[in-house]
Amino acid sequence: MSGEQFPDILYREVPRNRVSALGKSNSGYEADSLAIISDNLWGRFGVVRKWTQYVTGSADVMIIPLGSNVSQLTELEAPRLGRFLHLCGSLVAEMHRECGNGFPVVAINQQPECVNIPDKYAADGTELKVQTINEVHAHLYIENGKYNHTIPPSKLKAEDRYSFIDPLGIIAGGLIYKEACDTLERIPGFVKLHLFDDKYPLGVNFELTGGISENLDKTELCAFVADTQSWIFGIYRSLENKLRQTTDRTDVVDWFLKEHHMDKKSADYISKIISIIRDHSVVEKKHHRFVPGPAMTWIIYERGGNTFVNLAPRILSRGNASESFGVWVEPVDNIDGNGEMVSDQKKFWDSIITKLSKTLDITKGPTYDNPI
Repeated sequence: MSGEQFPDILYREVPRNRVSALGKSNSGYEADSLAIISDNLWGRFGVVRKWTQYVTGSADVMIIPLGSNVSQLTELEAPRLGRFLHLCGSLVAEMHRECGNGFPVVAINQQPECVNIPDKYAADGTELKVQTINEVHAHLYIENGKYNHTIPPSKLKAEDRYSFIDPLGIIAGGLIYKEACDTLERIPGFVKLHLFDDKYPLGVNFELTGGISENLDKTELCAFVADTQSWIFGIYRSLENKLRQTTDRTDVVDWFLKEHHMDKKSADYISKIISIIRDHSVVEKKHHRFVPGPAMTWIIYERGGNTFVNLAPRILSRGNASESFGVWVEPVDNIDGNGEMVSDQKKFWDSIITKLSKTLDITKGPTYDNPI
């Protein structure tokens, strides 16, 4: 698939924050938390300031449970999953109100194999982790639409292009599109299922009436997320197991195509891919190597008063939330210092903590009072 088929990519430079070694200090992620949320089901969450953000400013954080070893959404029983998504919706909606512009985004990377991969990169530089932090967490930010210029995908290095455009992920999106309709119709407020191949975020996007916090409170949406992730990862594992059991790729192709209904173009593409798969040790191009194990990114965002959920299986792509929206983020050193940034950050989060304290047990964290 040529990069010329896809829309231009937005190029954005974002100053890095000064933070401690994220999660590696004695107090873990709490050390970089702007706020701490106490919760009866989970214990405590940190609202963490990141080193590399997707946008410039204070409206870009990560929420992570403190002291938890849960990695995947599918490991959570319904009440804890619902509570986690509720907190994500409450925080990002308040961040959006405080900003007054842009649109809110909640992004969750998932990769079961992440807990068995010690480092983000292999010795040869191959990126291994889609879910870089083993603990389940979500990125919350307000996409403000600010960027420096645009570039066509064809101008990127091949390995960088796959961060935005995963051909197999788009095909997987088509498979999900066909299977998801009946389930989605049971979610209150479901409007329409979209399959984007000409604009970001690519792949499956389903639309719900109402704002992001309202929709992240729906038990039906929580169940859909957990069930769909299990289903997608199950398909991957079943195909993976079949390929390990036989050297006859033709049988595997026939079995897979009978199990899953897809259009002829996708079926032909899958047949070709399965027939030429080689062990990673003999593949020279890093960007042609599959992500270790099944992986995906959930993107939940609000536009025009409605909420959208994007399902992005990651098979060749190691992309992040920003890249799902077609934005290349170039981190730059903050040569002007942190004085103004820290002042703006304190004002922003003081307002949010004050307003949310009416409904949540939320207090200022270490990084709010003592900026690093």
